[in-house]
Amino acid sequence: MKCHQVRERLAEYLAGAFRGNDLNAFEGHLQSCQDCANELESVSKLDVRLRQEVPRYWESIEPAPGFLVRLQRVELERSPGWISVITGAFSALWLRHRPALAAGLSIFLVVALALIVPRMIAPAPVGVGLIEKDVDEEMEVAPVSEPPQIERLVEVAGLDAAPVKGAEVALADKVDRDQQIARAVDYLRSSFNPEVGLIFQSKEPGFRMVGSRQYRYDQIYWLYPDNLIASYVLQPFDAEMAQEIAQTLRRYAQRPSRLFEVLFGEPIPRDISIANEVVVAREAEFLIIARFHDSPMPLSWQDYGDMLIYQSLNQHLRGEGEAARKYFHQAYSMWDGKGIYDAATRREGIYATHKLALILYASRVLDIPIDCPQIEARLWSMQNPDGGIAAYVTFHGDRLGPSDSRTTAMALLPYNERLIDRMREMAKSGSISDPAQ
Repeated sequence: MKCHQVRERLAEYLAGAFRGNDLNAFEGHLQSCQDCANELESVSKLDVRLRQEVPRYWESIEPAPGFLVRLQRVELERSPGWISVITGAFSALWLRHRPALAAGLSIFLVVALALIVPRMIAPAPVGVGLIEKDVDEEMEVAPVSEPPQIERLVEVAGLDAAPVKGAEVALADKVDRDQQIARAVDYLRSSFNPEVGLIFQSKEPGFRMVGSRQYRYDQIYWLYPDNLIASYVLQPFDAEMAQEIAQTLRRYAQRPSRLFEVLFGEPIPRDISIANEVVVAREAEFLIIARFHDSPMPLSWQDYGDMLIYQSLNQHLRGEGEAARKYFHQAYSMWDGKGIYDAATRREGIYATHKLALILYASRVLDIPIDCPQIEARLWSMQNPDGGIAAYVTFHGDRLGPSDSRTTAMALLPYNERLIDRMREMAKSGSISDPAQ
């Protein structure tokens, strides 16, 4: 099957409409194509959220006669692909006799359009040029604004796109950073499961595609990177919990991630590979997963702000200061006042918050002066009421989605003075050995 065929029928797959050879062909493609597997994960998360948010009293209401037929005739000139995905979802549900959801079709359409369209035709912010290298080089999208109703529509979907103050206003408010840090630490504590010995990523249930299999979970635990990072950043605040997490990591992790260890003084290969996710343990209520960057497929890492920072720190540990500064400034040049605008942002239509934390951390390790207050203010403006940091930021600069343990742990990296001093000293000592390639 081709990618476009798979993406047009993701909703049918989630509805369980495939059988026999069709199912084998579909899952075979997902196993070999990470992009389509990621798309399936995004669609499945939306499906779970919508099922949670649509009120149960819609179940007894039937849609108007002919509604589905009229909907399937809808043609939008600019993006026919995502229309077929949405209408395919309705058809699959209808064919499987799901009247409980049929009445919510119009709501589903509005929300899905709000979430999918900005990602499919996401504009580049003003003043930001095309990413060099091989990411859609031939296309330059003129900057335009998102629809004014997007905040309300995302709110209906339950994704909590909350407006936040601009960086300058946040600075003027002189927010107590220590209090924000303490709340972030408390969020990580609340996410720790002593029976598992790990911190879970989010309190939101969902699906995860790993290899050719889709897993449903109530809680998901990531050895790498979430808990590896938490085992370090929690040391100044809760040494006992940090030690418990470290012990669990030693029990489950059979090899290094070959990427995230560089944050704590261990060198990584000079070429970063595409991630390979592995299910380490599975129970009825949760999954334990690790992300390894050890696949044979190389990653175009210079297109991504976070990967540039990892390589910057890698060069720093090797004593190659000029290369370290070069990669850092490449990453920093992607800062556009709202987030790090890199290849991932352009593709997904949203910013990833953790990249702000990595910029701050690396600037301190490398002792490179930058506009830290603005980036710091933007990072902490993504803090949710529960103390955790939202993983994503919209093009309007608003936080998007629930709190995320990975992002929250990374947000604490720039404030770990002992770790920063250790990283500086290790580079000066010249005792770093090159890892096996």
